[in-house]
Amino acid sequence: MTRLPTPHHTTGPFFPGEFIAPSESRLESAREAAIELAGRVLDGRGRPAVNVIVELWLPDGRWGRTWTDGEGRYRFLACEPHSTESGVDPAWLRPPFFRLLLVGSGIMRPLVTEVFFPDEPLNEGDRQLVAVAPERRHRLIAVAEGAPSTDTGARRYRFDIILQGPDETPFFED
Repeated sequence: MTRLPTPHHTTGPFFPGEFIAPSESRLESAREAAIELAGRVLDGRGRPAVNVIVELWLPDGRWGRTWTDGEGRYRFLACEPHSTESGVDPAWLRPPFFRLLLVGSGIMRPLVTEVFFPDEPLNEGDRQLVAVAPERRHRLIAVAEGAPSTDTGARRYRFDIILQGPDETPFFED
């Protein structure tokens, strides 16, 4: 017999979406170039993961949050990340990246992943990224979405998150 987790086995607490202000998903400033990061959170069968809280952390310590809608969609507007020192080894310069943390009903522990950007030369030497099996690394690279946003002028990227299964997004220890 298969036993499914009950609510007391999952992380929480969980709040209605209206507890997160829309402004919490905006981390841009007038002085910095902006990036729009949007995508969907899906379960292993391709179904939307609804009301998942998604937090975006910038390497400089700023963070914001949003939640997924009925289609599993999320969206952030953030300043463009830059390469940063790793804090572990002075010779290790990290490429531009965002860190995402997800919590939601049915998720047993907070899930942490990182979003890297295409055509970034520092990606090839990033110890976090190369620790992921080569055939799965593409799951950590955002996809450029063409022309900048007509609303904000931000460069647009898509990053879908798959919670389980053969196409699962790689997750890291927090």
